[in-house]
Amino acid sequence: MSAEAHYFRVGLFVLLGVALAGSCTVVLGGGDLFQETERFETYFNESVQGLGVGSPVMLRGVPIGRVVSIGFVTEFYDVEDVIKWDNTVSVLFEVVGQVGDELDTAEEREERLLAFIDRGLRLRLSTNPLTGASFLQSDFLDPQRFPPMEIDWGPTAPRCASAPSRSPSAGIAGDRGSRTAGRRRRSADSCSGASAGPDR
Repeated sequence: MSAEAHYFRVGLFVLLGVALAGSCTVVLGGGDLFQETERFETYFNESVQGLGVGSPVMLRGVPIGRVVSIGFVTEFYDVEDVIKWDNTVSVLFEVVGQVGDELDTAEEREERLLAFIDRGLRLRLSTNPLTGASFLQSDFLDPQRFPPMEIDWGPTAPRCASAPSRSPSAGIAGDRGSRTAGRRRRSADSCSGASAGPDR
């Protein structure tokens, strides 16, 4: 075998290996690099300890997105009653779109979200009993028992209604003066869909 043919076969083998590795990365990673995401916002009047940037968002146990940022409502919005909303937590998260969602307009997606909320779609804080890590769990609950929180500001991202956590250890957010200086966590990366959500 000539040296040229040998080097050609080695080069071809390397290229095939790189291509295979890239394909495996996309498949095992769920193809997130090629999936559209949309940002939403929700609010909690309880401690969100254990929830952080990157925490998963689940729908009946199926991963559908991740938390983008967490902070107090008064850090992002000019509210009328600062004392009332001083300890309310705002959670911005992104959800991976489904096939065909890109064909819908923003108005159609918002109408669909409002219809789901009317049917009882709620987000609540849940905790993994093995790791202690928190995540957002979405499910359909009784809309009469868990009505959407009444707010006096206009969210800059589509709003999802929330429900209180079922964890007995979850309580109302305490005095902000007792919290650490690093209470507000930001996303380290910039997503292409950021225009739909608050500037965080």
